[in-house]
Amino acid sequence: MLPLKKTWCRLPVGNKRFSELEKAGHDISIWINYENIMNNYGTSMMGGFAMSPAMLKDAVFITGIDFDKGAINSDMKYYMSDEMKNVMKDVMSGNTNKELVERLPANNLDILAAMSFSPKALKGALDKFGYLGLMNAGLAEMNMTGDDVFEAFTGDMGFAMNNLKVTQKMVTYSRYDENGTEVPDSTATSDSDMDWIYVLKIDKQEKFDKILQFAISTQIFTSTGPGTYTVKNGGDNSMQITIKDKYLVIANKAETANGFIAGTNKGQKLHEVAAKEVYGHPMTMFFDIKQMLKAVGPENLTNEPNDAAKFAEVQKVFDNVIMTGGEFKNDAFQYQASLNFINKDENSLMQLINMASKISEIKDKPEPVVTAR
Repeated sequence: MLPLKKTWCRLPVGNKRFSELEKAGHDISIWINYENIMNNYGTSMMGGFAMSPAMLKDAVFITGIDFDKGAINSDMKYYMSDEMKNVMKDVMSGNTNKELVERLPANNLDILAAMSFSPKALKGALDKFGYLGLMNAGLAEMNMTGDDVFEAFTGDMGFAMNNLKVTQKMVTYSRYDENGTEVPDSTATSDSDMDWIYVLKIDKQEKFDKILQFAISTQIFTSTGPGTYTVKNGGDNSMQITIKDKYLVIANKAETANGFIAGTNKGQKLHEVAAKEVYGHPMTMFFDIKQMLKAVGPENLTNEPNDAAKFAEVQKVFDNVIMTGGEFKNDAFQYQASLNFINKDENSLMQLINMASKISEIKDKPEPVVTAR
């Protein structure tokens, strides 16, 4: 463990941003000063490499967490140095692409993620940090440049996972008993299945075609038909790559990719929490915890005593998680997150305490004693 230095014990009382965090009156307030961290431990933590002091001047991350009725809410802000701010403030400057998100499958949704960023601004940031030259040197061996990569895509992307299923099955194997004799045995194992899809929107087709031709020439992609390719993932199935209508679609099942391209998912109703937030920010991530816990089930996790009862208590509490943000305003990147509970009327902290108490009671219950007859 790294030794704490005295500078870590001083509260930045005179700092305007720290004062604003205090005045907000959050249940929990978190302040992380990156300038102090890197000044004190940067070289040892990063293998001798450290960013210039100007890039971390006054860089702080602050979080306010509140235990509200039915939810734990968090507001997060990341303040950059002036030098970094001038380079990075436009990287997340748009909102998630509505057409792209509407094409993603929404039925039985487990996870949704969408993002919109500026490849041009990201290129400028890499140039400022001195990485663009290294990137171009590596791409030169592939007969490409950074422009080919950054101009190939618009910066709009989306991901969805649906229809999660976890099942348990018995697997037989052989082992040796205490006498050295080989005997058959079996153990329980869990298998999971889901539909997932990842989508990128293509910008300049001629730039993207250079990347595609490299992938084909090096046999990363194998053509299976007009606009469709596979990438072997080491399993029984292959990921399907579909390129059509300015979209690069990667999915674990052909029907999932085809559904996106055909637009058959349009009209499917998004979870109300995701639908409310997904279009108004550069970034959104949504997890339907309730549905995922239902798909997993205690029988597929462990065979320990009382686990089914403990798992049931968890299932009664959590509903979903949503995180949004990425906007740069008031000199900071802004993010919000909510852990939503099923019970919307009771304070979230009280619900957590109640859940922990019930799980503890279950854990402490002695197992029934079976006597021989």
